[in-house]
Amino acid sequence: MLLGVFLSAAGILKSTADDEDEKTLERLAGGQEYSLEIGGVSLTIDWIAPMSMPLFVGAEIQKIIEAATTGSDYSVGQFLDALGSISEPMFNLSMLQGLSDAIKAGAYDKNPLLNIASGTIANYVTQGIPTLSGQIARTTDMARRNSYYSEQESKMGKMLDKTLQKTMAKVPGVSYLLQPYVDQWGETEVKENAGDFFMSALENLFFPFYTSVKKDDPVTNEIAKIYARSSEGGVIPRSTPTSLSIDSVKYIFTNEEYTNYQKTLGATSHDVVEDFIKTSEYADMTDSERADAISWLYTYANEKAKAEFCAGRGISFEDTPKMKKMNLLKENGLSIEQYLYVYNKVKDIEGRKNARGETISGSVKHNKINYMVNELGISRPVANKIYQLL
Repeated sequence: MLLGVFLSAAGILKSTADDEDEKTLERLAGGQEYSLEIGGVSLTIDWIAPMSMPLFVGAEIQKIIEAATTGSDYSVGQFLDALGSISEPMFNLSMLQGLSDAIKAGAYDKNPLLNIASGTIANYVTQGIPTLSGQIARTTDMARRNSYYSEQESKMGKMLDKTLQKTMAKVPGVSYLLQPYVDQWGETEVKENAGDFFMSALENLFFPFYTSVKKDDPVTNEIAKIYARSSEGGVIPRSTPTSLSIDSVKYIFTNEEYTNYQKTLGATSHDVVEDFIKTSEYADMTDSERADAISWLYTYANEKAKAEFCAGRGISFEDTPKMKKMNLLKENGLSIEQYLYVYNKVKDIEGRKNARGETISGSVKHNKINYMVNELGISRPVANKIYQLL
């Protein structure tokens, strides 16, 4: 246990993240739960459980110590919550993991009992498929597959659909028919050369562990820094919903539509945030302002993905508010980065009040434009243009 404390403090031993947002950022950075990170490579060591349990309990204790010593406002409640996390390795590295995963998965479903039941039946049925078959399927398939998304109103029923997909994932040659897994940045995991296939064969057929090369992505790194400093959930990249409501009509994604939506949503989110964090406007914003701006960009990316979905279905769809805003900014020769910077700086500025406490007409515009000119160094003509778009 003491060794776990030291290895965790040195950044070598990784237990599990404190919440789902942190887990998302860890995955996007190439990290793995219950692993060792050495030289930019992550190697899972959950396979040596239960011997590894004391190590990870030590890692959880180290996280509590670090939070208590570095957090100026660390409360008793936070300490008690952190103590509860010590039990996580005992659940996640034991036979209780399956039960824990089933309960967590059901919690996010509109019918949790059905979700748990379908998952249990799917696991039971696929137990009849030899382990070697699944290993060969994962080794020979050029892409990581998504066997978890199931249409809400599948013709076969959600239970049968989930069972079929899990079965297909374990059959060589058939797994190709499943949709590829797409992360929150719209990226797929694809084997690109013989070396990738060779490493996959070693991991699936011989090694007891899985490896992952840590990614040095400036966007993920910056998002992680903001989240660590501020806990602003708005900076976490978004996942595709299972359906959309347009003009009071509900549309359920097919498996292919779900994949394409996530690709557009993720790739657009990454691209616009990458451009944003390189600007001088971004450097002059607080973390809270940055989080608001990044959340705005994510919403724009979601609207773009929604427009593509509608075009593919032949659904009449007008530009959404943020898409219209982007078009107006381009027409006026303004950048989205400049707009978001100004918007966050002036959104709370109020107008002058009269004797009755009422806002004087035109004073809000006057105060905001003057702030842009005098405090932000923006020319008055440009400030007037920006104000009209706020």
